[in-house]
Amino acid sequence: MRAIVQRSVSVFLALGAVSSVQAADWQHTLTPYLWGSSMSGKTAIGPVAADVDVSFGDILKNLKMGGMLSYRGENDRWAILGDAIYMNLGARKTTTAGPIQLDTTVGMQQTALEGDVGYRLTARTLAFVGLRYNDLNADLKLVRSGPGAGASQAAGISQSWVDPVIGAISEIPLAERWSLGLRGDIGGFGVGSTFAWQAMVTVRWQMKDSIRVIGGYRYMNMDYENGSGARLFKYDMSMSGPGLGAAFTF
Repeated sequence: MRAIVQRSVSVFLALGAVSSVQAADWQHTLTPYLWGSSMSGKTAIGPVAADVDVSFGDILKNLKMGGMLSYRGENDRWAILGDAIYMNLGARKTTTAGPIQLDTTVGMQQTALEGDVGYRLTARTLAFVGLRYNDLNADLKLVRSGPGAGASQAAGISQSWVDPVIGAISEIPLAERWSLGLRGDIGGFGVGSTFAWQAMVTVRWQMKDSIRVIGGYRYMNMDYENGSGARLFKYDMSMSGPGLGAAFTF
């Protein structure tokens, strides 16, 4: 009995030592960031449809709450990636067509959560697969005024869906403390979105051993449609703009 206990303790100590070594091999990076995104595209809720063209200045002016955070854990071969975006905003746009004035008001709460598993193909390139969860609460109101303007319309809906994602990330050294980051991915494939894709280019400055300053440009396009008639929801939107963040490695 004593021998069994000793062997069991030895096994647990060995497993603990291996786990400690494996854990020590992993490097973790957290990056809070700001994405200065504009939005353009089309959205429809039932019979109510509108073109959306909102600059980053408009979004910032109408932003009620927002937060963005990415995570990357990696060793020599494998990586775990995560990204979280939350925005709560409202925007209003006024257009005229002859004597008719159209006031469009869009309210939107958007959450995007992504988790990926990556495998290092080369020292500089990582391929990954994952899932991106999208949750969207949207309110759309069209107020027409003027001679022959017709009736005003309003609608609201809540939708959530999951897109499979595949892509690659590459990092290219530029100088002693500078590097160029490239990322591209595609997803949806009719599982959630009809199609979605994203491209990102960043410049990274290693300020300290554990801190990097990151600036760049990000473009994301998503084409999602669900339901029909009064329950139709269409979200065909592009989001693009510069970004700035700080990466903390431990």
